[in-house]
Amino acid sequence: MAQSELEYEQPPPKASRDSESAPATQSSPNKGTSLHALRTPRQYSSRASIVLIGLRGTGKTSLAIIACTALQRRLVDGDQYFHRTTGSTRAKYRIQHDIPQYRIREVEVMKLMLAENETDCIITCGAGCVEETGQPLLQEYAKTHPVIHILRDVRSIQSYLRINKEEKIRRLLEFVEPLYRASSNLEFYNMSERPAQSSLDILSMAAGLSPESRSLITPSLTLKHAEQVFLHLINFIMDRARDSSAFQTPDPIPVESTRFTYTLSMNLSTLITRSLDLEELASGIDAFELKIDMLANTGVHRGLDWSMLSSVSEQFACIRRNVTVPIIYHVEPRCVYGLETSSNGTRHPRLLPDDAYLELVHHGLRLGAEYLTVDFGHSDKSIQELLAVKGHAKVIGHYTDDNPGRGGWEKKDRFQIYKRARALGCDIVRISQPATSMEDNLAVRQFTQEIDSLPLPHPPIIAYNTGLRGRMSCCFNRLLTPVTHRILRSIERSSSLPCITVQEAQEALYASFLLDKMRFCIFGASVMYSLSPAMHNGAYATCGMPHEYGIHQASLLEELDDLVKDPNFGGASITLPYKTQVMKRLSSESAHAKAIGAVNTVIPIRALPDGRMSTELNLRYLRNRAGPVLALYGDNTDWIGIKTCVRRNLSPANAITPRTVSLIIGAGGMARAAIYAMIQLGVRNILLYNRTLKNAQGLAQHYNSQTLDNENASLSAPNHGGGEGSGATTPTDEASPPGTLVTVVKSLQDPWPAEFRQPTIIVCCIPAHSIGGILAPEFTVPEQWLESPTGGVVMELAYKPRNTPLLKQIRAESHRGWVAVDGLEMLPEQGFAQYELFTGRNAPRRVMRREVLKSFNEKEEEKTKGRER
Repeated sequence: MAQSELEYEQPPPKASRDSESAPATQSSPNKGTSLHALRTPRQYSSRASIVLIGLRGTGKTSLAIIACTALQRRLVDGDQYFHRTTGSTRAKYRIQHDIPQYRIREVEVMKLMLAENETDCIITCGAGCVEETGQPLLQEYAKTHPVIHILRDVRSIQSYLRINKEEKIRRLLEFVEPLYRASSNLEFYNMSERPAQSSLDILSMAAGLSPESRSLITPSLTLKHAEQVFLHLINFIMDRARDSSAFQTPDPIPVESTRFTYTLSMNLSTLITRSLDLEELASGIDAFELKIDMLANTGVHRGLDWSMLSSVSEQFACIRRNVTVPIIYHVEPRCVYGLETSSNGTRHPRLLPDDAYLELVHHGLRLGAEYLTVDFGHSDKSIQELLAVKGHAKVIGHYTDDNPGRGGWEKKDRFQIYKRARALGCDIVRISQPATSMEDNLAVRQFTQEIDSLPLPHPPIIAYNTGLRGRMSCCFNRLLTPVTHRILRSIERSSSLPCITVQEAQEALYASFLLDKMRFCIFGASVMYSLSPAMHNGAYATCGMPHEYGIHQASLLEELDDLVKDPNFGGASITLPYKTQVMKRLSSESAHAKAIGAVNTVIPIRALPDGRMSTELNLRYLRNRAGPVLALYGDNTDWIGIKTCVRRNLSPANAITPRTVSLIIGAGGMARAAIYAMIQLGVRNILLYNRTLKNAQGLAQHYNSQTLDNENASLSAPNHGGGEGSGATTPTDEASPPGTLVTVVKSLQDPWPAEFRQPTIIVCCIPAHSIGGILAPEFTVPEQWLESPTGGVVMELAYKPRNTPLLKQIRAESHRGWVAVDGLEMLPEQGFAQYELFTGRNAPRRVMRREVLKSFNEKEEEKTKGRER
């Protein structure tokens, strides 16, 4: 992005920094201003400009740069726009004119700014935007545009504004937070950490800032985390679903379209009072449910105050940062917010009033929750108002019968509740009750079968019993069953909380023969020391699956036929030298595999219950079910592992743009996947080097002969039948003509091609150890190819040895912004996607990473002992 397109907030003088951070109005926020958060439909054009508002020190500028770079948009700063329009800064204008004149001019300029920048911009507004005169402009703009309120913790804002007393900041927030919420339709809590100063310098250089201006960027944010979470919100609200997940799968499937899915339910009070490893707790789940059970109340307000809502926003942000699955936002109908004293002097819990409950539910839409619940104890009007502004969120109609009595599931009102939810337009319906007897578990199955028999379309049903007696119903409920974790069992004790874990639920399905034990393996010519068995078997055990993953070292591809004859064959990981050869034995493959021209995963195609052969679309329904194998389906997950690692380690300063350049080393199967990963990231300038020039030219021709669709960055391969892939984040002006996507570099001694920028992404796809008596290449990148001023990321796909000459070289350049990624980081990343293809379930990522490292260390120790002998 050109430097002239970037405009930034100018910091106020130290003496007046706190006073200029808040709206200058002297009126109370209760006068002439709505204290309720803004409610708008949240449906936007793909090109709609995005407005960021909030106090100074919340990180608006950093987030704006991140969004502009990722979306290739122009940054418009309200203060700079005022200066350019009036010829004066805000401070000088206030001195030269009286306050009423300034207010009038401020509104005129703001109105002009919003009107001139309706599309393709990220707009940052100062405190004046939420004045009584400016607020209506934002409220009107928010009907068709995202207006995001940026928050941050009190101490970080205090540090930025250089105000000694924290209480002063709290009083300021108490005054302005209702104004900001009344002027915005979305909310983002920007969590603070302490990065190295160098990361800020690199971001500043990328933005074209002078050293004097770098102080404008909030200094205490870990920008990579902020980038991932903030872009997740933007991608979700703008319906850029393919880019919204931190972990990409080969064939993403909506949670409600998959059988036997689970949601980890956790109370807000637990999150606030306990320090928990959320990624560990989330192993194997499909969604994370935040249950708002209790709020800290000061006793001053009858309803919600700013600190309550900010506390919820902070915990939501904490979940989003640590968990990759969708979030279900649930407000307990009997949510407690403090204590109150009765007339006789006794103190008892104060329950949230109905209007405050609904306001808190709407708050979940502001945060960008993928799912949220609404209790059916409220009126049709209240529920319809929620559904009208839900945007891309899915609303779960929720009903809990705390006192069902005998035959609760047979009552007519249960069916009426479901019919009411369907009539209102709820996306999913959830009904539960405590089990009074074991018969209730059979009754709920009968109830769900009656729902399933209704004419389509109708919303999916979640129905189960709570309590120990209700565990059976939870095991057989098919959608978003609430589960707990062994760690939470010792912390949260309540009859309303889940009683089973994911592992226990899965074990019950296999023990009842509803699902079958499957056998998997890694198939290749040299796989005896593979780390994949430890990775996959560890995941199966953690998730309660009896599956086995073994090793099959094969000298001939035909040996795969014997494996396929096993009725319990679940799939195979394909490795050298069979990744391209195996494609001849497939009846179908994914669009990704077609474009790459190589496969690393095969799964069986079995007959559907009616005898028809399953297709790619319904393969997921036959996972974990034994039976005769009719054919094989192929996919490639190597590109996903490479893409994920690059995206995670690429700094915001090096975010993908149309001029980004990547360098791929090698011309084998992994190089094919690496080039495809670059395309999916949006890189359009890919340089390729290989020791054997002919092989490099052949691989370049493979991709340059395919037609690039810039709208979704997919490749259609005429020789293979075409197909669509996942979307890239960066569009370009026109389709790339054949021959320009991949360029071959002939020699390591050549200077870097002058027509290309220096690479910021380098992926090495050649072995780093001796093979068949051939010595390891000891590869390093020529120094003249490492001159990117903002550094970049270098991936070494080999992990034998783990610390290769290339990685040593790059780690020595870390002070210049270079990040080294070893092969042990990529292996589990592709394994997550492979695990999902095999089982149809989300991978326990922490477990799989841990097992890879453990197995690697054990094998290295065995080698050391062998040498000593």
